[in-house]
Parts: sequence; structure tokens; C-alpha cells
Amino acid sequence: ADYYTTGTNDNVQIQAAIDALPSSGGKVLLQAGTYSIGAELSIATSGIVIEGQGVATIIFVQSGANIRSAIAITGTFTGSIKLRNLAIDGNKTNQTSGDGLYIHTTVATADTDNIFENLLIKNIKQNGIEIGAHNANGSMYFHNLHITNCDADGYHDPIFGLTDSVIDSVVIDTCANHGFYIGGVDDHFTNCKTFYCGSAGGNYHGY
Repeated sequence: ADYYTTGTNDNVQIQAAIDALPSSGGKVLLQAGTYSIGAELSIATSGIVIEGQGVATIIFVQSGANIRSAIAITGTFTGSIKLRNLAIDGNKTNQTSGDGLYIHTTVATADTDNIFENLLIKNIKQNGIEIGAHNANGSMYFHNLHITNCDADGYHDPIFGLTDSVIDSVVIDTCANHGFYIGGVDDHFTNCKTFYCGSAGGNYHGY
């Protein structure tokens, strides 16, 4: 391996691997194991691939980290990001805040062509996936995701958050608020399911 983690603050080594990639992008391959992070992993350059070995590759948020999210995709016109074959465990009982995956780039109506597939997102203090409000980024693909046990929404897409994207084979369960909160337009949902959501009471729904 090019980088070795210790089981504490593994975000330092993972972020160093991300930052070491060329400006044209590249891949960070995570072996099976639990990577304990104390700070958000940040992706702000196009063409980055983060790939694990399936659910045996776990990004685990350390107790008391209270970070915005485990993984954030931000920046201006950041696109062609691929996140696949791993799990995110937010360790929610030991946090006061934090999403699983946060996506908010700053150029509206951009076809970012980001791909998220074969992900397990669980035990999240806030939203499993949070799309930035007024993001208006499009042409994203979400495939084969399981989002479970969130204290807010499983999938949170506020007004004009996401357009012209495909959400395929996504299952959301046991979230306190909505399973899917959909405020974007022209997105296509297929083979999706939500159940056991809305436990917080009030006006919450599966969709």
C-alpha cells in the first residue's frame, strides 16, 4: 500500500491519498477494514474515484467527531466523481451532528456525471445523503444503495437540489423523518423502496 492507517484519525492518511492525486483525477482504493475518521473526507477535484472492497470497507465516524458529513463532494464544477463499494457508519449515538454523504458543488445546471453505487450508509445522526439546496446539479447516478437508521431523512434533496438524474435500486429504512425527501426536478426513480420511516412522528413519509 502507498498509505497505512492506524485505526485512529484515518482521515489524515485517506485525505493525503486523495490530495496526492493529479489534477486530472485518479483512484484511491481502500482495502477491507474499518477506517475511523475524526474529520470529514473532502473531494473537491473532478475525476476522483474512491473505491472499497464492498461493505467490509467501512468509513466509521469516531465518537464525538460531530462533523458535517463523513464524505463531502464540494468545489466549483466538481464532476465525474465515483464513490463505490463501501459502507459509511455515522456512529450516531456518539454524535450531535453529521450527514453520511454531502454533495454540493457551486455551479448551477451542471451535468456533473457523478456515480454512487454499491454503498451502505447507516447509523447517521442527520441525513444519509444530503444534496445541497439550490445546487441544480444534474446527470448523477445512484445505484444499489441501502440507507438505514438515520435520525433525519435517508435521502434529502431540497428544492432545486438535483436535476436530470437516475436513482436506481435504492432502499431506505428506519429513518426518523422521510425516507426520500424529493425537491429536485426531472429525476427518474426506479426499483426504489422505503419502509419503517417517520418514527419521529408528525408529517413524515416514505416519499
